[in-house]
Amino acid sequence: MLLLTGSLAAQVFSVITTPVKTRLFTVEDIGLFTYITTVVGVLVPVIMGQYEAVVVLVKRQVYAVIKLCALLCVLSTMVFTIGTALYYLYQEKFLDNIALILYMPFCLLITGVVNLLSAYNNRCREYKLFAKVNVIRALANFIGVIILGSLGAGYIGLLMISLISQMVSLRKQAESLSGHLREIYSAKRRLVIAIAKKYWQQPAVSMPGTFINTLSYSLLAICIKEVYDDLAVLGYYSMSMALLGLPLGIVSSNVGKVFFEEAVREKNETDKFYHSFMKTTKYLLVGTIPIFILVYILAPWGCKIFLGVDWEITGIYIRYLVPMFAVRFIVSPLTLSIIVSQKQYYNLMIQALFLISLGGCYYMTISEALSIDYFLTIVNWSYTGVYCFFWMMCRRLSLQPK
Repeated sequence: MLLLTGSLAAQVFSVITTPVKTRLFTVEDIGLFTYITTVVGVLVPVIMGQYEAVVVLVKRQVYAVIKLCALLCVLSTMVFTIGTALYYLYQEKFLDNIALILYMPFCLLITGVVNLLSAYNNRCREYKLFAKVNVIRALANFIGVIILGSLGAGYIGLLMISLISQMVSLRKQAESLSGHLREIYSAKRRLVIAIAKKYWQQPAVSMPGTFINTLSYSLLAICIKEVYDDLAVLGYYSMSMALLGLPLGIVSSNVGKVFFEEAVREKNETDKFYHSFMKTTKYLLVGTIPIFILVYILAPWGCKIFLGVDWEITGIYIRYLVPMFAVRFIVSPLTLSIIVSQKQYYNLMIQALFLISLGGCYYMTISEALSIDYFLTIVNWSYTGVYCFFWMMCRRLSLQPK
């Protein structure tokens, strides 16, 4: 309950921060910030090979796992940063992307440390700490937007805020681990290698799935930048995604927890969980349809009032994406069916379908020189189709016995 309260408080700060940000930063600032953070964010699931999950799982030798993760984080950061710099140097776009190249090592290192500490905090069941951290980061982000936005810091200011909001909670998160630095440093190389071999499934199986999951949505922003080369378009798009994603983060995840609990109980009792699946589907349908109809009707006007007069286009983009987010809102909690059925590899197949759909939309847009309106429309309906297929697959799983 405490973790939920912290998450809700953080979401409230996020809502309050958004109209402040759109009035202190330009559309182009937000567009360039989105592009840089998206490119770097795609690499985050890869930097530690998903070995950070092992920190929670192991009974012993946790410090060897932490040392393995730290080494991978530093090595991956160096490789990705140098590789990115060489790529843009070869493309003769090094100076155009200097902010991305400079931001990348700081972001990857800080995010890696945060994820590693979060895994250790989770191991120690420090749930109260998670609630505090969520609020501290959201508050730091809010204060940073006001100060740097007022100083006209532009997209550089937004990148600094992103890093600072991650860093402010590091000391608090590290308290339970700081007394064990000697054990981490002294972990034998032989033991670290043995841990890497024992849990080879993390980089071989878990990492590709998480990477593709991140890529399927992150590539949308990258595609828009590559196709239209217009930071304003990317800024409007990123804000539409952020606003549509707010109810998904607040409601959908909590409904998913309730569904998962009920589905597991029903599965243990009857060998199926069809009743829980359909009950949750109906509940989400009843709540989703009227809400998203209102969003569709009011979006342009609402964005003009909430974000400012320059942001009415965001409301138009929201209209293009409403069907996809409505279906996603319904399906997302129900995707836990694959865990209840222990068919996690299905998720990799679905994420691959999203990538194939996006590839088709990208090719069609390039071939036909489609406008951003048409691009968002075909992405919307192709992704909606994949989500509907995902729902049907989960429904089938709910009917299958063990």
